[in-house]
Amino acid sequence: MSTLPAVDRVLCERMASGRARTDQLFQILRPEAYYSRPIPERHRLIFYLGHLEAFDWNQICRQGLGIPSFHPEFDRLFEFGIDPPAGKAPEDQPADWPSIEQVSRLWPAYPPDHRRGSWASAGANRTSGARNIA
Repeated sequence: MSTLPAVDRVLCERMASGRARTDQLFQILRPEAYYSRPIPERHRLIFYLGHLEAFDWNQICRQGLGIPSFHPEFDRLFEFGIDPPAGKAPEDQPADWPSIEQVSRLWPAYPPDHRRGSWASAGANRTSGARNIA
């Protein structure tokens, strides 16, 4: 039985459910599609794969729990993306983005489980997984 308060359990369950749905959507894409830009003014799809995890990590683990970042460059990249020059269309190239494998390995511990301390253990798992990122 979980020792998390009911509200925290519900939040964890909703996050896990939402993440499962987004994972299903990303599984539809062919690998080359991640580097496309279906809407010219928006980011490439690879940004959104990393953005969901970066948002959780930056808001919950880093800011909420004070767990330091082990890959600040990726945390920043997937928080903000690569912004185009003011008044211009995006000029970034697919090679400017990390590989799907790098992004997928970056946040391997999500969604967190419902046990007490799961966010802290997610941070520990994320740190150990970071050694595999080139």
